[in-house]
Amino acid sequence: MADLRAVRLSLRAPLSARLAASLRAVSMVLLVAASLLLLWQLLPRLALFVNVSVASLRYPWVIDAAEAVNIQSAYTIAQGHDPYGTDPHGFVATPYPPVYLALAALWLRLGGLSLLGGRVLSLLATCAVAGLAGALVARETGQRLAGLLAGGLFLACGPTIVWAAFYRQDLLALACGLAGLVWLARWPQGRWLYGALVPFVLAVYTKQSALAAPVAGCLYLLWRDRRGGLRFSLACAAALALPLVPLDLLTRHGFWRQVVADHALWQFDSFWRHLQRLVAYHAVLLPLAALGFVLLLRRRRPALVVCYAPLAVGTIVGSGVVGANNNHLLEPLLASCILVGALAGLCGARWRHPSASALLVATLLLAVQLPRMGAVAAWYDTTLLPSAARAARLTQATELIRQGQGEILTDDSFLLLRAGKDGAYQNVPMLGALASAGRWDETPLLQDLARHRFALIVIDTDVTRPDLTGSYWSAAALAALQRYYRLLYRDVVFTYVPRP
Repeated sequence: MADLRAVRLSLRAPLSARLAASLRAVSMVLLVAASLLLLWQLLPRLALFVNVSVASLRYPWVIDAAEAVNIQSAYTIAQGHDPYGTDPHGFVATPYPPVYLALAALWLRLGGLSLLGGRVLSLLATCAVAGLAGALVARETGQRLAGLLAGGLFLACGPTIVWAAFYRQDLLALACGLAGLVWLARWPQGRWLYGALVPFVLAVYTKQSALAAPVAGCLYLLWRDRRGGLRFSLACAAALALPLVPLDLLTRHGFWRQVVADHALWQFDSFWRHLQRLVAYHAVLLPLAALGFVLLLRRRRPALVVCYAPLAVGTIVGSGVVGANNNHLLEPLLASCILVGALAGLCGARWRHPSASALLVATLLLAVQLPRMGAVAAWYDTTLLPSAARAARLTQATELIRQGQGEILTDDSFLLLRAGKDGAYQNVPMLGALASAGRWDETPLLQDLARHRFALIVIDTDVTRPDLTGSYWSAAALAALQRYYRLLYRDVVFTYVPRP
């Protein structure tokens, strides 16, 4: 009987081994197939990213309203003037810190009046964000393919596709913040770790809300070593505060007022609308990211991604700021893509049957998610995107401004720059919000409209519409426009002249 039992066991052992080997082979085949399906779904999104970015680079006119504000500010710096100074009526034009604007101003000095330099800078920063996100995931999990997945997913997100090549600060700030985190991942101790302060400071002085990465770096070091983390945190706070005082004094407090104080206008409706859109178009990505966060947390060891992700997701609160757009979803989506990459890396690092099954399911779910991330129209008004017809109309509007006699009021200051004109109220899109909040007295503007100060008003708002909603003009300014000006041309922009 003992011999018979031994024979049975000897037969059963090879059978179990063969079955396990067969299951691993089947899992591998299925995973390869799922990965190919994921790649098949990812490539069209990456192609869309390239096409939209190239179209933005080639387009010589403003697409997003903030681009006009930024190039006006960069032009002011290029001319050697204070971008945070005030016009005669006390209205400040520049709502962002100076790093991106200074770099864009350098291009204007060297290459002339063009949006191309700032857009190229943003696109390079976008690619850097994808690469740095991949490096962070690879460092955390030891899996380079997982890093490639994280970077590719970020480039495939709708807000990334739209904002990648805009004349804006968003992506450069993200790139600088991630560079600091990657630096800490490489040198988490010793004197070298203080090198991360440079990109952290650049991030915050590129966009004032880019605090998630510096805070995450401090939390990570405190997690590793309380005493060393405290020293770094104090150094980081000092480095971030140090440029503030001279900047504010040099600009006669214009820097603090426009960059900090005027960004405190917040609306719950705007925040809720953006949160709903984030969830609606990423119903699979977000739960996978949450699972990746849980797996990282369960390892019970210091992890930069664990410190960064909650803070980055929390930046969606900024979407409630008056005038906010879907660019405030960039950092929450970046953190989600990093976590999904970490999930894939952790599952792939331990090639056992449960991990293989989890990786297979996650890959299939991502393949299902990608086509549902929304077309460009879901993330931006397509009537404002590059087109030959719109470019021709804006060329005509610029010529009309150039030939006009007298002062011009417009919400696109780039048209003024191209026409060789100057004007007050340069950041027109913020007028109504600041006036409604009591941050700016619009009485001078109302008086200017009443006495027909402006020979032409060129804006993107049709004030003759009875159902006009969502305008950045205050009710009083709209009433003055309707009373003292008449519509001359209705096109991609609306041109008004004084009433007789």
